[in-house]
Order: sequence, then structure tokens, then C-alpha cells
Amino acid sequence: MKKNLLYLIALAGMAVLGYAMHLQYFNGIKTCQLCVVQRYALTLLVVTSIVCAFFNAPRTGAVSALFLSLCGAGTAGWQVWHISKRSVACAFNSLDGILNHLITAKVFPAMFHVDVACVNERFRILMFSIPEWSLLIFGAISALCLMILFVRVR
Repeated sequence: MKKNLLYLIALAGMAVLGYAMHLQYFNGIKTCQLCVVQRYALTLLVVTSIVCAFFNAPRTGAVSALFLSLCGAGTAGWQVWHISKRSVACAFNSLDGILNHLITAKVFPAMFHVDVACVNERFRILMFSIPEWSLLIFGAISALCLMILFVRVR
């Protein structure tokens, strides 16, 4: 059961990454540095969930996935807060240079290259902006991780 929840977390993460790529290519949504940080968190979450489920280590997978989902939720929360305050802190800064010079940004530029200063907040899906959806999804993944850690299976 716990192993299946890890696979579910990985599947959900892959679906979110796939939809992010869909939005980028078909809706013209460009990626900002906070979006790319969330993509890194989600990619690492997917990989660790699959590896830990494969090697039958659900507690290790749940702890690492919980840590990564909380990192992603923190980044998404930071982005939602800055957008709500109309802050300029989401503008290009030194983080862009760091992220764009990582090997993953060079090997997978479609997924990990920073393009713009911040997300288009006018683009909404069911009344929520993309960062708000990201925050909700990372919260749901965190809840699944807590289920793996604390719910006993009989």
C-alpha cells in the first residue's frame, strides 16, 4: 500500500511536469526562476519516489518526498506572496544566472531554462493562478507523504 502511494506521488509529479510543459509550449507561458526551482523540486521528488518504491523503502521515500514537497511548497508560497504584494523581488536576479548555468539547464533547456522575470498572473485555471495551483499540489503531495509516514496499514 505505501509503495503504491509512492508510485502515485511519482505519477502525480510526472503529470504536473507534463502539464507545465504543455502550458509552456501550447499556451506560451514562459518560466521564471521560481517556476524552475519548483520544477527541480518536483523532478527530484519524482525520481526519489520511484527509486524508493522500487527498492521497497517507503519511509525513506516518504521523508525525502516530504522534504522536497515542502521545499516546492515554500517556493510556490513565496511566489504567491510576491505576486499578491506586486513585489519586484520576482524579477531577474543572480538566481537566473545560477539556474541557467547548471548542466540540467543546458541538457534540458525546455524544462529548466529561466526565460522571463515572473509568471503571467492573468492566466488562471479554475480561478487559481499557476503558482497557487503549484502550492495546492505540493500541499497534497505533502499530505500523501504524511499518510505514508503515520497511517498504519493492517
